[in-house]
Amino acid sequence: MDLNGKVAFVTGGSGDIGKAIARALAGAGTDVVISYVGDVGRADATVEAVRKAGREGHAVQLDQRDPRSIDACVEKVIGRFGRLDILVNNAAWNIGIPFTDFRR
Repeated sequence: MDLNGKVAFVTGGSGDIGKAIARALAGAGTDVVISYVGDVGRADATVEAVRKAGREGHAVQLDQRDPRSIDACVEKVIGRFGRLDILVNNAAWNIGIPFTDFRR
């Protein structure tokens, strides 16, 4: 599949898995927008990795629990790139449940 010149949006792009996905997409020739909830430093590091791969990178703040935030985020992506070709819905939340609590 040819991804060259496509625009991808990776939710949860400030995390380790999201960063790896963003880097792989950039390596395949895709411009990448990532979302983050609150850690701007990690989001900036992912954007920098995308740019080092020679692609355009951008980060947007997104709280996926809020439909208004989702709408505003999509508008920002479309406003910046004019389109969205790929969505990787990677965002998740880990509340750190100890494994012993799963044995019930």
